[in-house]
Amino acid sequence: MTLALAGTGAFGYITIKDLNDHGNQVAQVVGPGGTEVTTGAAGASPSAGAVNPLGGSSSTAVSSLTGGSTAGAPKSVANTQAASGVTGDKIITGGFFDMTGPVDSSVERDTVKSYFALINAQGGINGRKLVFIDCDSKYDAVQTHNCANEMVAAHVLATVGVTAPKGENEQVSFLTQQEGIPWVGGLGTPEEYKYPLAYPVSPSFAFSGNALAGEFQLSQKSSPYYRHPAILYIADVPWVQPVLDAIVAALKKIGVTPTTIEAANATDGDYTGHVANLKLKNDKGPCASPPEEAGSCPDSLIAATDPFSYARLFQAMDRVGWHPPLVAGGLDKGNQQSAYGDQLGCPSCGTGGQPRYAQSLVPFASPLDPANSSNPTVQSYLNAVQRYYPSQVPALDIYTQIAWSAAQVFVEAAKRAGSNLTRVSLVNALNSIKNFNTGWSTPLSYSAGASHDPNHCYYFMKHDPKTFDDGGTWRQYTGLNCY
Repeated sequence: MTLALAGTGAFGYITIKDLNDHGNQVAQVVGPGGTEVTTGAAGASPSAGAVNPLGGSSSTAVSSLTGGSTAGAPKSVANTQAASGVTGDKIITGGFFDMTGPVDSSVERDTVKSYFALINAQGGINGRKLVFIDCDSKYDAVQTHNCANEMVAAHVLATVGVTAPKGENEQVSFLTQQEGIPWVGGLGTPEEYKYPLAYPVSPSFAFSGNALAGEFQLSQKSSPYYRHPAILYIADVPWVQPVLDAIVAALKKIGVTPTTIEAANATDGDYTGHVANLKLKNDKGPCASPPEEAGSCPDSLIAATDPFSYARLFQAMDRVGWHPPLVAGGLDKGNQQSAYGDQLGCPSCGTGGQPRYAQSLVPFASPLDPANSSNPTVQSYLNAVQRYYPSQVPALDIYTQIAWSAAQVFVEAAKRAGSNLTRVSLVNALNSIKNFNTGWSTPLSYSAGASHDPNHCYYFMKHDPKTFDDGGTWRQYTGLNCY
């Protein structure tokens, strides 16, 4: 959700759905047909009797999980089923998601649950059904840590698809290093790429600057714009600075200097002041005049925020009367397209009537591109969410694709681990994954080592505002660009 969003897509959240008044204190079995059966308090042990929270795993086991390296190694990893959330007929997993506050990632939660429901309907994994415990992290760092503690108390085998921008970056170390709990998926915050028990599936936000610079270079070849962009980013998450630094550095390498860099918050209700600054300020010095014509300054905008803040941004741009070419991430969110208005492309604007199409970076093939309608992963993803959580279909976005991919990777590893499924055997299985085909991204590979960073690839997309009356559609205009 920060500037990072420019590289991997934007936050997709809005419909606020609090699970219950106590942060979802029950474990839920996702059964065939998507039914949820309460099985007990989230803090209850999945197996009656004494349970060692870390399983008493040996240092030899930990060393083998990290490729013999002690750098970044977890203190201990559970090697018994009881301590790993595995019983004779259940596999306990979990995750935390911002669902109340300025964003709502219940759609990411429900995407994971949809994939697990499909697996359970097929008989589960080696005869066991998947159970998913979730917690509302409330866009609050303290509550995010409370949710992480709930995962510990529930002895989850792993967290899958966590989506909690305010506190997620801090909890990766806590869960993987201190508690020895594997972390599969996640938003792409910088810390998720530093630890041997973290298994991201998308590019790091801090890596997005490389792709953004690549798309800018490509745009410069066919447009008089994209020389002097202004930048807007979400600043109210704690991990934004290294992401912003990486993007500015990547632009500098191709000779692009922003006219100004404007900080906003996800909680800001009105972006009019931000837009006025973006249009008029020139505190970085590459140029001086604000008139809207080719070669003016700023001549483009990099917007790095969530889709709902985009709506407020675009409404403010209409009020100010400023419509520059746009490069952003995560604009391809179904239930927000109509709110964007003409900001997604002005066919009659520009020198000689040259169309201006909004552009986006995405690491997964977008379901909103009609060319991807026959993609088997896209079909399975859309059909599963439609079957189990139909009200969430319009809210699907780049982050639900991350959540689906995380569920894919977790299930593949759990199957490989066999009947003696523990955290140790799961991690060994995750480390054995090579060139795993998600069906809509670059193949993913992991190994035993200090960290994992399997995805450096993006599709470039343009918005076509003339296609549909509901705000247009998105089209990939390149294949995967890997950096």
